[in-house]
Amino acid sequence: MTISKAVGIDLGNMFSSVAVWEHDHATMILNERNKKRTPSVVAFTKKTRMIGDDAMEQMAENPKGTVYDIKRLVGRHYYDFQVQDDIETWPFSVVNLNDEPMIKINASRRQKQQLYSPEDVYAMFLQYLKRIAERHIKASVEACVIAVPVYFNYHQREATRKAAKLAGLKLLQLIDEPTAAALAYSMHTPTSINTSINNDNDNDDDDHHLNNNQHRHYVLVVDFGGDYLQVTILDMRQELIKIKATGSDMHLGGKTLTTAMVDDVINQIKETRGIDGDMSDSYFGWAGRQRLQVACERAKRKLSFVTHTKLALDNFFHEGDALQMVVTRDQLERRNDAMFVAVMDHVKHTLMGAQLDKDNMEHILLVGGSTYLPKFRQLLTDYFGQTPNVTVRPEEAVALGAAIQAAVVKGDTPGDPLDTRWNLSEVAPVSLGVEVADDLLDILIIRGVPLPAKQSVYYPLWNRKQLVLTISIYQGERRQASENTLLGILELDGHHLSRRGEGQVEVELSLNHTGTLTVKAHCIQNSFGAKKLRISLGHQQRQTKHSYINKSLSSEIDCKQKDADNAFVMKVKAKQALEKQAYEYLYSVGHADGTKEQIEMLATRSLEWIQQQTWKVATLEDYDHQRRYLLSQVNAINNSARSGAKVPKVDNAYWYSGVHDGDGTVNDLFSIEDSGWNNDVLDSNSDDDSDGDDEDTDEIPESVGASNEDNYDGEYDSVVNWDRMT
Repeated sequence: MTISKAVGIDLGNMFSSVAVWEHDHATMILNERNKKRTPSVVAFTKKTRMIGDDAMEQMAENPKGTVYDIKRLVGRHYYDFQVQDDIETWPFSVVNLNDEPMIKINASRRQKQQLYSPEDVYAMFLQYLKRIAERHIKASVEACVIAVPVYFNYHQREATRKAAKLAGLKLLQLIDEPTAAALAYSMHTPTSINTSINNDNDNDDDDHHLNNNQHRHYVLVVDFGGDYLQVTILDMRQELIKIKATGSDMHLGGKTLTTAMVDDVINQIKETRGIDGDMSDSYFGWAGRQRLQVACERAKRKLSFVTHTKLALDNFFHEGDALQMVVTRDQLERRNDAMFVAVMDHVKHTLMGAQLDKDNMEHILLVGGSTYLPKFRQLLTDYFGQTPNVTVRPEEAVALGAAIQAAVVKGDTPGDPLDTRWNLSEVAPVSLGVEVADDLLDILIIRGVPLPAKQSVYYPLWNRKQLVLTISIYQGERRQASENTLLGILELDGHHLSRRGEGQVEVELSLNHTGTLTVKAHCIQNSFGAKKLRISLGHQQRQTKHSYINKSLSSEIDCKQKDADNAFVMKVKAKQALEKQAYEYLYSVGHADGTKEQIEMLATRSLEWIQQQTWKVATLEDYDHQRRYLLSQVNAINNSARSGAKVPKVDNAYWYSGVHDGDGTVNDLFSIEDSGWNNDVLDSNSDDDSDGDDEDTDEIPESVGASNEDNYDGEYDSVVNWDRMT
């Protein structure tokens, strides 16, 4: 074997496959059973290790030594909520080793127990795929492109890289599964996707009336596989494929239908045999149930092409009786009505998350074996008014696309236009940002941008006594920082921060192809020294109290969460508007005679009220109401002074009558006021200011002049800190 080839690999949770570019097209590689797909199962016995179909067939007799669902473990921590849920359902043992899940195998009484990491098992399977690929192409396979789900975070992607290295494979690139599928469809569709896109390059004046969405080409990829659903909208333009929006459900897939069929069969057995209550192992045992699971899986697949089929299992019951039963497609569809509704809900939510209409979708692409279900395809056809594109077998699309990209990266397509058709660089799988004021996440590197990526911002300093400046870095899609994953903290040591506007802190985030994030920060015009932090995102995962990053990603397009994020940002803006107004009054000059003391008291009480609030209890309306009350009181004081009337006293009772139960503290790092942030980001679906009114329309007393910086005595530590500058 003197010639080296690169292959494309689809590492699925239930089935995996490998493909290669040869004879000017991508070809699926058959395994030892002459099948294009291999069960993602590894079995450990007393004498040997089995992979694929062999491992699958002995699962009933060796449940504790048979490992599957490895994709649900790789790159996760032991106490990940998803891992803990799955452990309850697996017959094999998963133990904790330094917060890493390890698979414990007792294959032989003479041998000590063996611990395998998920990456170890992943590597075993990759070695098997490498071996069958080499047998097919009669050449060595040293490199590959591996397709991964969009929701895979940095840790999961790094674990995949590690597994490839353990398997003796050079990983050329990780490619997102829907992107790989779109690439395969673009090569195999007679009237190809890329043809319609590349032909749309005449931006003539006749199109000036079209909106931006009509100039773009959106493709919906529905990946409905064995154990999860992934819905992705791709923005496909000339030479670029960008993920516009995605949503996934880790427990919605073909297994759902299989489990429902198993339950129905068991219920029919109970009814036929007059069994009341749960069926114990005395009827057919765990091995019998596993045989039934496999039989129902096969029957489910047949029902995609026929209206009915027979379940037949010899010696199924302990007494030797056989199981024979007819199952129908109609039964399967009616039994899973709720699942089909859930799938379409995910499709609709993804469209809403992308702020697109169903009519914007130019193509509907299918990925995964469960997309063969006639009812599923009919639901998509009825909803979108177009038939899904089926020019590529859904279960092969990802592997074929990965093989195409492997050929492009390795340069195995000389003279073919393929190598210039699409620019598919790796992208940032998760957004990265800095915590700013009030637990708000300022996203600097947006999910989906090509790698390497770099972004820097300047934050002007507010007046605040502080010896250490703390910069917290998060990954995630939520606007509230604590709802995301804390990656690391960078601290700048030095003297007191400058007065507002006299100093700036520059923060720079850069991310390379291997998932290494470099954070640089230095303070300009004062004594803070420069600091640098390097984080390997594949290895470091400090979790927030809420959950793991996967929780944020898998539901990021959830409309309720988007509404919650919008409400959170608006409340932050309302709080900061009140703080800003109070500080302007506190340090302003030019108060009318006899009003300075009263106005400063009002401002001080406002700041005290803010500090006394419990953040989760206080509402946007509370902050807005207090700000308006502050404005009205200052107006009343100044009007009285100008008219010669007696200046009213501050109503002490009012300031302590709001929502202040609890000892909430101000947690300010940066401020978003006057930041120049994109209103589309801050306000999302709202065109109004967070306080419900345009600040310019509020009546500001004439006595409030420019800020009196010279009067600042440095005593107010709770001041809002930094403003984001553009």
